[in-house]
Amino acid sequence: MPTHLIRELMKPVVRSDDVVLDPFSGSATTGVVAAEFGASYIGFEINAQYAELGQKRMNEFMNAQTA
Repeated sequence: MPTHLIRELMKPVVRSDDVVLDPFSGSATTGVVAAEFGASYIGFEINAQYAELGQKRMNEFMNAQTA
């Protein structure tokens, strides 16, 4: 899912001290956008391949933010 769609949905309701819960995390698009807003993120994914992809994507995003 494109980040711009999630961003538009989250923009009016997510603040920097919020926690975003995504029970169907997939590739963690929601997590990336939550992190952009400074919110914490909890994602669940039953598919091991998507869980690995999501974890890798979140790690890359967080590393890019600290660089």
